[in-house]
Amino acid sequence: MFERFVTPLLFFIAWLFLLLVTLSVPIIKSLNLFNIKADVDVGVSFASASAKVAINYGIFGYCTSALNIQAGPFSQSTPAECSPKKLGYAIDPTVQKLLSAVQADDLVDVINKTLTFVLVLHPIACAFAFIALLLALLASFRANVSKSRIPSLAASGFGIFAALITTIVFIIDVVFVSIVKSKLKDHTDGGATANYGAAVWLVLVAALLLWIASVGACCGVLRTRRARRAEAEKY
Repeated sequence: MFERFVTPLLFFIAWLFLLLVTLSVPIIKSLNLFNIKADVDVGVSFASASAKVAINYGIFGYCTSALNIQAGPFSQSTPAECSPKKLGYAIDPTVQKLLSAVQADDLVDVINKTLTFVLVLHPIACAFAFIALLLALLASFRANVSKSRIPSLAASGFGIFAALITTIVFIIDVVFVSIVKSKLKDHTDGGATANYGAAVWLVLVAALLLWIASVGACCGVLRTRRARRAEAEKY
């Protein structure tokens, strides 16, 4: 029962979570891997002022919050905007200026050099989870008409591989954001902070579900093997 119904369901939920993560900012603007919030000093005509800005990072780009500056009689507004949707994006000059304003210039190099490698693993994990889901559904269907172990064995193999990649992705996400948090703390004395986004925790849940589902698929292999052995003993 578990490997026939629960296993495909767990694979489906894990794949759905990884799909949502893949479609995070700038596609799903409310979901991000991490964000940077900072107080920046800006100038408006002959006055100076401080304004809060937030940058949300996702798989295919990032979005900056609206910037509203008020300095005496002078005011200036910059609308929220998102980068073009692209895997392996780099920080554009506008965001570099914002990070430079909080003395975090070297953070640009950290993000640009590391982000592409981190981001490309998310859709890969999503793809393998989808393959494992299809194989688990096939194994569930064939369990009623065949004693073949191949679908369950394939689902188990792809499931374990997807779980392994997703676990690695989660660890890299946590380490990467921790590095960003540490660098901001060292350079800005609290003027800028980095925070984990909800997408990181979706990756964690997806990894756990994939491991559980993979165990369920392995149970399907063992169940089919016992069924074939019991049938052989009848003769």
